Amino acid sequence: MKHIILAATLLIGATSLASCATISEDECLAGGWEEIGFRDGERGKSRSKLADYAKTCIKYNISPDRQSYFKGFEQGLLRYCTYDKGFSNGQFGNEPNAECQSVPDNGYYAAYDEGRIIWSINQEYQDLINRYENTIDALVEVNRKLAEDELSADQRKRLRKKRLRLEDRREDDRIEIRAFERIHGLSKYDF
Repeated sequence: MKHIILAATLLIGATSLASCATISEDECLAGGWEEIGFRDGERGKSRSKLADYAKTCIKYNISPDRQSYFKGFEQGLLRYCTYDKGFSNGQFGNEPNAECQSVPDNGYYAAYDEGRIIWSINQEYQDLINRYENTIDALVEVNRKLAEDELSADQRKRLRKKRLRLEDRREDDRIEIRAFERIHGLSKYDF
C-alpha cells in the first residue's frame, strides 16, 4: 500500500512540475513573444499566462517582452472570441471566457447565451429521463420484494400501495417527457 501511495504522490508531483513548465528554455531565448501571445489568445488562454512564462524564463535570466506578448494576445483573442466559439462554450455548459470582454462586440456573448439555452434544455430533458429511470428502478425493486415469500400481509399491502404510486409516477413521467419533446422538437425517448 505504501508503494502505491508513493507512486501516486510521485505521479502527481511530476504532473504538477510538467504543468509549471509552460515554456522551454529555447522558447525563452528565442523570444517571439508576439507569436506566443497570439497563440495563447487564439486558444482563449488567460492573460496571466505571461506570468507563468516569466517564472520559467527568469531561470534563464530572460524577461518576456510584455508589450509584444499582449499585442499578439489581443490579435489572437479576436480569432477566439467569435460567435461560433461563444455558442460552442454555451452549448457545452462551459463558463464564458472572461478574456472576451476586452474584444469589440462580435457576437461572442450573444451566441454564448443562445448555446447556454440549448445546454439548459438538454440538462432539463436529461433530468426528466433520469427521474423516469429512477422510477423504473424503484418499481423493479418493489416487484422483487413482492416476490419474496417471507413478507407479512401488512408488508405486502404497503408494497402494493407503493407499486401503485410508482406506476402513477411512471405514467406522469412519460407524459411529461413526451410533452417536453414536443415543445422543444426533440427526438422521442425510447420507453
